[in-house]
This record gives sequence, C-alpha cells and structure tokens, in this order.
Amino acid sequence: MSDPIKHECGIAVVRLRKPLSYYKDKYGTALWGLNKLFLLMEKQHNRGQDGIGIGCVKLEMPLGQPYIFRRRDAKKDSMGYVFRKELKSFNRMVRKGILDPEDPDAVKRKFDFGGEVLMGHLRYGTSGEFDSGSCHPYLRRSNWPTRTLMVMGNFNMTNTGALNKKMMDRGQHPVFGTDTQTVLEEVGFHLDEHHTDLYHKLKEQGIDGLEIPSLISQQMDLPEVVRKSGESWDGGYAIAGVVGNGDMFVMRDPRGIRPCHVYQDDEVIAFASERVPLMTVFEADKEAVEELEPGHVSIVRRDGSQKTVRFHDERPKTPCSFERIYFSRGNDPSIYRERKAMGASLVDQVCESIDGNFENAVFAFIPNTAETAYYGFLDGLRMLRRQQVRAEIMDACKKGDLSDELLDNLVMRNWPRGEKAVHKDIKMRTFISQEKGRAQLVSHVYDITYGLVKENDALVVLDYSIVSGTTLKESILKILARTRPRKIVVCST
Repeated sequence: MSDPIKHECGIAVVRLRKPLSYYKDKYGTALWGLNKLFLLMEKQHNRGQDGIGIGCVKLEMPLGQPYIFRRRDAKKDSMGYVFRKELKSFNRMVRKGILDPEDPDAVKRKFDFGGEVLMGHLRYGTSGEFDSGSCHPYLRRSNWPTRTLMVMGNFNMTNTGALNKKMMDRGQHPVFGTDTQTVLEEVGFHLDEHHTDLYHKLKEQGIDGLEIPSLISQQMDLPEVVRKSGESWDGGYAIAGVVGNGDMFVMRDPRGIRPCHVYQDDEVIAFASERVPLMTVFEADKEAVEELEPGHVSIVRRDGSQKTVRFHDERPKTPCSFERIYFSRGNDPSIYRERKAMGASLVDQVCESIDGNFENAVFAFIPNTAETAYYGFLDGLRMLRRQQVRAEIMDACKKGDLSDELLDNLVMRNWPRGEKAVHKDIKMRTFISQEKGRAQLVSHVYDITYGLVKENDALVVLDYSIVSGTTLKESILKILARTRPRKIVVCST
C-alpha cells in the first residue's frame, strides 16, 4: 500500500426480515428498526465525533412514491440532533393526523425512516473536510431503483489516485478529494453496466416495460458487481451499500484491516464495526455474533435471504492495530482479557524502576482507556508480591527468624497501593481537536486527587493511549508534577 491509512469510522446496518406490522405487534412500535439503529450507533459513539449520517430504503414502494432517504449532519452532538429531528417530524405528523403510529403501513408510507433497510455511519476523521457533505452515506440517484445506490464505510483507499485515473481512462469525470466518492462511482459504474446488460437482454426477449424492473431485481448478480468493483481497491475497508430495490451488501477488505461483525436471526440481520454493540443491542451471546471474514461480502436480497461469498483473492490477515487498541470496546470478552494481560506484562519493568519499594509507591492510571489494563497490572503486582512474601516467610521459617515485625514489614507496610490519582473531567478526544488551541484544551481535561501522594513516594501511572503525545506532554505530566512525588513513572501498554 502506498499511502497511510488515515481514519477509522463506525458503521451500523439493520435489515428487517419481517414486515413492520410484525415489530408493531411484538414490540409495540413500528420504529423498532430505527430504535435498534440508534442504539448500535450510540454504542459505537467512540468511533465518531465529527458527524453522522443515516439512510433508509423502503421495500416494494408503489410507483410514484419515494423509497430512499438520507440525513447527514456535522454539528456538535450530531447524532442527537439527527435522531431528535426525525422523531420530532414523526410526532408532528402524528399530532396533525398525517399518520397513525398504530398503523405500520401508514408509518412506512409517511415517515422517511419507516423502512426495512436502515444504515448509519459515524464519521471520525483526522483530516479532510469537516462538514455535512463529508459525512456518509453517499447517494447516487437514478429513476431506476436498480441503478440507485447508497454506500458508506469505515475505510481508506490507499490508491485513490490510480482509481481516479482508471475512471478517467473510461471517459468518466471523477470528483477528486474523497475516496468515498471514488468507491461510490466505481460500484455505481459496474451496477450501471450490469443493469444495462440485463435491460437490453429483457427488451430483446420482448418483455413488457412494466415487468422489466422486477425481473432485473430477480436476475441482478450483486456479488459479481462487488467483485468487479473491488478487484482494484487497495486499502482497509468495511463498506456497506444498498441498491434502491432493497438488495444490500456489506464487504470487508481481504487483509482484514477494518473490523466488521454480523448478527442474524429470523427477525433481523445486523452489521456493526464492533462485536459488543451487537451483543448488547440484540441481547445476543458472543457465539451468535460472527466476524465477517476478510475478502468476503455478505449479500442480503430484497426477499430477506442472505449469503456470504468471497469476492477477492485471499491475502495475509493484517488487522489494524489502531482499531484494536484504541477503538475496541473494553467490555468485549477477548479485548478485556487482552488488555489485562498487557497491563500485567509491565510488572517487572515497573518494579525495577521503583527498586521494589512498594511501601513508597502509588499506582494509578490515566483515565479512561487504561483502566482495564490497570486492573491486570495490579493483579500482576499483587501476584508478584505474594510470591515474594511467601518466599521470605518460608526462608524465615527455615532459619527460625519469623517474627511479628517481619510479618508487618512484609505484609502490612509493603503492599502495592492502587489509588484514583488522576481524573478526566471532559470526555473528549484531544488528539482530533484542531491543532490551534489544542494545548489550551488538554490542560483542562485532566485533574488529580490532592494530598494523596507524599513527597517520598514514587507515582506510577499506567497509560493506554497510543496517540497521547500532545496530551502527555501538555497536560498529564504537568498535572502529575503538582503532586510533588520523588519520582514519576509513566508506563504504557
């Protein structure tokens, strides 16, 4: 790959497999799907604070009625703003008698997001434009549903220049500056080609024009469209797309750089960047949530049938470390165990740095991401100390030197002491703030517990962030220095 991968976003897809009336009868609301989409996005809010977008496709809408919808926003609290705005619109129509919330068919006809295919995107960018136009999903409209396309993703194409040249060589006019537009146009081109081939084939067979759209939907080979589109892509990506007729796809890059997980039962098929949101939102066991394998695409047809096929040659799996370290939720079972183990691995180096003097040491962590690793770190410290105490007691017993004073020194006065020494006052990712004013911002993010550390104490703090250079230099070290310890030790997993 030629260029660095620049950003990580979050995706959420909810595909209902039953009519809206089913969810109204069972769960009391025809907006069950939209509610689940909101929860999936909220559970992944750590993945995007620059803006959001949501999209919806309604199945089997009559001619003359709109069937595809999109909202995007890049304001502060964009997720709350977008969902509140849509629910206000829904409630306003209810008050005016435009729709009856007890009638699922009316909800589908009148409310933009009363559909069966729902998708949401959380934008997290460290470069590029910061406005609603840069938010996903991107939409390519046509008066043919089978040529209309909406896509979104967590990706960065590292060969965007080559992809743009490929389109120009075809005679297309790509818009530079965004790989999302490149992806949209590439899939759109192959979708158009496939649609046109099917159309002419059906026309040559003398099929009536009113019957052609449904026949194109039946014969559309979406896996082939995806295969042709993705064969020249280079980079990390988890991309979701939906065609106007209701066929949808979710694909993952062949190296598995970007994560993607799927949950399905007889009511819903759902995709998300992370496993735990799917487990929580759908009350599912870990085994029920599967990873979409690299180089594969999951196809969900308009009738609700699903299949997963390979669209790209197999490549060595190289998942993004930034994704796993910084964006994975700590309550994922495997992530939790991994982070604790990473914290425990620091024990020997830390003990050497404080000369094994636990009595005059305070152990703390930098909130919030380091907390899980900190628990593993303390477990490791205490296990080490237990082994030391056991060995010294056994040695004293053999020599006949065991005494109350020795026990007090071993157990009561020299045990690892964990404290809440550092507090984070503002939930904010300082490293994605604009460069101007960042130092002033981070100086107010953290604070300390005063009077906790004595002058002869060593203050050991565990940090987990891999991007905390500015935060560490401009805020954390200065804040920690206020405790006036004899020594500050910062260790990172």
